[in-house]
Amino acid sequence: MRSRTRKEGAVKVFGKLKEWWSADRSAAEDLEKFAAEPDIYQPVIEARLVKKLEAEPEKQAEFAAMMKQAGPQAEVFQKIADARGITGARVAKMASGRLKVRQEIERGENVVGVDIDQFGS
Repeated sequence: MRSRTRKEGAVKVFGKLKEWWSADRSAAEDLEKFAAEPDIYQPVIEARLVKKLEAEPEKQAEFAAMMKQAGPQAEVFQKIADARGITGARVAKMASGRLKVRQEIERGENVVGVDIDQFGS
């Protein structure tokens, strides 16, 4: 149930950005590219969003409310040549939000991607 709510939240945020940026051809095109290749266009959308929200405080407040409803988010990326005894993320009780862990390790011993006690409700 919660994952559906988060997905609906993401769809709502994307729809709102699409609405806000419909008159800005360049921004609208970047948003469509982001939909097709999110990993590549995420930095572009983030930079554009920061710039636009700084210029429009009323939209900044609306966006902040949408993000609060979506819950906390964390992303961990580790690129390590030689790893010993590392953990990508250790979370004790995560009832909502999103966590993404990515590890690129050439050689490793005692490596843990995620160690979670209770994920969700």
